[in-house]
Amino acid sequence: MYFLEITCFSCVERGYFKGGVVESYFVENTKNNGENRPIGVVAALLTGFDRIAGNPLLIVPPLLLDLYLWFGPHLNISTFIEQFMTEVYRSPGVESLSNEQVLLVQDAMSILAERYNLFSNLSSLPAGMPFNIMFAILASFLVGLPSLMALRMPITTPLGSPVAYDLQNPTLVIIFWCVFGMVGLGLGGLYHRNLAKQVAPMARFVSAIKMWLRLLALAILGYTLLIILFGTAVILGGESGVMFVALPLAFIAGMYLAFTPHGIVRYRFGILRAIKESIRLVRWNFLSAASYIFLAFMIMWLSTSQVWILPDEDSWFMLLAILGHAFLSATLLVGSYAFFQSRHAALATAKSVESTMEVGEEPVKEESTDS
Repeated sequence: MYFLEITCFSCVERGYFKGGVVESYFVENTKNNGENRPIGVVAALLTGFDRIAGNPLLIVPPLLLDLYLWFGPHLNISTFIEQFMTEVYRSPGVESLSNEQVLLVQDAMSILAERYNLFSNLSSLPAGMPFNIMFAILASFLVGLPSLMALRMPITTPLGSPVAYDLQNPTLVIIFWCVFGMVGLGLGGLYHRNLAKQVAPMARFVSAIKMWLRLLALAILGYTLLIILFGTAVILGGESGVMFVALPLAFIAGMYLAFTPHGIVRYRFGILRAIKESIRLVRWNFLSAASYIFLAFMIMWLSTSQVWILPDEDSWFMLLAILGHAFLSATLLVGSYAFFQSRHAALATAKSVESTMEVGEEPVKEESTDS
């Protein structure tokens, strides 16, 4: 929809009064054009639900991954964890820890030694947290396949205990951990690209290799910054430095960088451009972006901790939990791409209009003679 802009002062200032001719032009009224309005949080969620309900095959990849982590062979690292903890207990800094802290670490390591499956690293988004929600909490830069079983770490199935192999060599543990992470990152990138196509079916996407390399570089950058941030916090402030400095900074950074993978997957951006656009989008849409991130996290956290956790891992009812988790995760991911695409387009339009007005260009012109 267009309206005729008639501003005498603006016309005189721009020199549009020439020989008794008033030069007027039409300007697009973006405020009244509903198509150009960015969608809200609820509309983005409904868009995600609509796309997944219309194409339920999109939940197949996370569904297959969860079934493999449940029924497939397990690659355990219990011996590696025991050796690692033995070396930790011998370190001089352990004496400064309280008994409660030592017991907490022991319990956590015991659970990992008993349950952790190295194949879980094929899912670089534990519990299916969408579009780097985990980074918003723990500053993880990864994008990947959602997985409920990566969080549950099951050791039994309705058919009995799965085949398990204990990987004892520390070098092999590190190698397999890195390889599975890189493979999972590539699979996750392809999955995200298919989800992005649901809101942009005619868009051009970068090749799978380039996308994988960019996401891999982003992951390396993220882990490097994590090590520097938390290492510095521990050295300078210990536990207080982690709680009151590192975690708040990681949370704030996660909020502003949450849409970085979206720029890489949807708009073929390089890493620096994707980071810049994510910060810019959140900066100008902070309340809406924060609301979507918070709402998506609450939906996933409540469903995972209160609903999907109910079935026992040796019960066939766990299939319903896996199915529900895959559907909900895909819904939130598609909704995030709908939200990002709409907000990015609105910012690009606003920037284009601003640039046009600065150079004095008019999209549509017409002349009228002043009588």
